[in-house]
Amino acid sequence: LVWGQSAAADIQSKDLATPVEKAKEAVSKHLTTNTGDAAADEEEVQALRRKMQQVMWDKVGIIRSTPDLEAAGAELAGLQAEAEGIYKSRKLTLSTMALRNGVATAQSIQEAAAANPVSKGAHFMQR
Repeated sequence: LVWGQSAAADIQSKDLATPVEKAKEAVSKHLTTNTGDAAADEEEVQALRRKMQQVMWDKVGIIRSTPDLEAAGAELAGLQAEAEGIYKSRKLTLSTMALRNGVATAQSIQEAAAANPVSKGAHFMQR
């Protein structure tokens, strides 16, 4: 009985929250503590999304070149930093999550394109 009481006291003294519970708590805190002008935030997110789309179309599109792919990598890295800043400092919305994920996807595509110098299929690599 003494051992049972000691074990119970030890269990009660520990943080036994599951990773899911901890994640829910962090998201809840993020949703309630990060506020701002929602319309201005949305405009900024949409402007960054359009910029990302333009970089992808102009430099990672059907006709590609090594200098364009390198420039796209640098521009996308900057966009990723901006998107991450918005994600961490603003109210969490579907748009901010989509921007962050979209830039990460764009970076993956750019990296794959840069690693594949072969002209084959739906794109042409200028030399």
